Amino acid sequence: MQLTCVVNCLFGEQQNGITYVLNVSTTSPRPPFIQEGHFLRIPVNDSYCDKLLPFFQESFQFLGESV
Repeated sequence: MQLTCVVNCLFGEQQNGITYVLNVSTTSPRPPFIQEGHFLRIPVNDSYCDKLLPFFQESFQFLGESV
């Protein structure tokens, strides 16, 4: 699976300064330039049936560490 080009190829080059990624998908891989511990996957599908609330605490903690 390829990384999707988002906002002028956000993942296209490491030089964009991206160091943390919060991924909301069931399958997207960690980009190779993102260190272990700097990538969090929320395993949900793009569906109104999937629940995000159970992942809020972990996501907020992860985002707090990134700043």
